[in-house]
Amino acid sequence: MNWMQQAKRFYILLSSVLILLGLVVTIWPLQSLYTICCLIGGVSILFGVAKLVSYFTKDSTGLAFQFDLVMGALALVFGIILCFHPGNVLSLLQLLIGLFILIDGLLKLRTALDARRMGLNRWWSVLAAALLSAAAGLLLIFNPFAGARALMTLLGITLIIEGVQNLFVVIYTTRHFRQGPDDLDIVYEE
Repeated sequence: MNWMQQAKRFYILLSSVLILLGLVVTIWPLQSLYTICCLIGGVSILFGVAKLVSYFTKDSTGLAFQFDLVMGALALVFGIILCFHPGNVLSLLQLLIGLFILIDGLLKLRTALDARRMGLNRWWSVLAAALLSAAAGLLLIFNPFAGARALMTLLGITLIIEGVQNLFVVIYTTRHFRQGPDDLDIVYEE
């Protein structure tokens, strides 16, 4: 199995875990914030490792994993802090997760613009997912809702959005690369 297939499987697994975690947090928002904090930390560590591994995966265009070194390091540090200092982090949880998701959305925005520049047909769908992710991150940062229940529900919904967005990106990019470079609709400008 090549690196691309391994990265794809790991991303699908990780995205599924994010979606599941988001559903759990949405359904039971007030249950054991420490446990949820440690679970999010564990998922973030896995996500960071996946991003770091995928960064070193060979990609013919350089689009699929171009920002994974930065995101992987951020996710790894974020996960370690969440796992080892959950009590201190709970007050900052929304800000940290919001910043992480906002940064990831903005980096994927750049990926969408690069895909557009390369002439990929469905670049706009990556753009839409990136904008949705960035908006969800901003909502967490500025927390317009009051109370822990609303915050945890918003956190769960944001995790679901992030998981779905990651699934979409990995499936779209690997499907595109599986078609081969002969199927690219690249527009050259002078």
